[in-house]
Amino acid sequence: MLLQRSVEEQQFNLRSGAEIIIATPGRLKDVIERHVIVLSQCRYIVMDEADRMVNLGFEADLTFILDKLPSDTMEGEDQGEQMDVDGETMIKKGRNRVTTLFSATMPPPVERLAKKYLKRPAIITIGEAGRAVDTVEQKVEFVNGDEKKKCVLDIWTLLMSLTWIL
Repeated sequence: MLLQRSVEEQQFNLRSGAEIIIATPGRLKDVIERHVIVLSQCRYIVMDEADRMVNLGFEADLTFILDKLPSDTMEGEDQGEQMDVDGETMIKKGRNRVTTLFSATMPPPVERLAKKYLKRPAIITIGEAGRAVDTVEQKVEFVNGDEKKKCVLDIWTLLMSLTWIL
């Protein structure tokens, strides 16, 4: 059962801190504008169904949110502080943000988001662009309240492993 929570209850919970926030673009923009959260320590962002969000009119909200992310975490992998380790000069990598965008299609607004906010994106095409593929299996699983946290963490772990494979 999906429970809707009041804005006030969500704000109270967010002020207590959160490791993972799952939100619609509109609600996330709202809590940012209300100064309930700041994204200065955000290290991972996942935009799933980007084409659907754009079609539903959330492109401006996505741009607002992505612009609020700290730009210093977008420095390239070659950037970093030099340090000496046992006589060798090493580069200490900064804490870069991992930004992922998943989309079934790539309409121009999604391409704009990808070009502006992703570094070295990997584009994976399954089958022929614009056509459904019969070999892709989709599943829906219903989980009870106690299982939700574990499922979210399992999905998060899978997404992060895919990010590093790419």
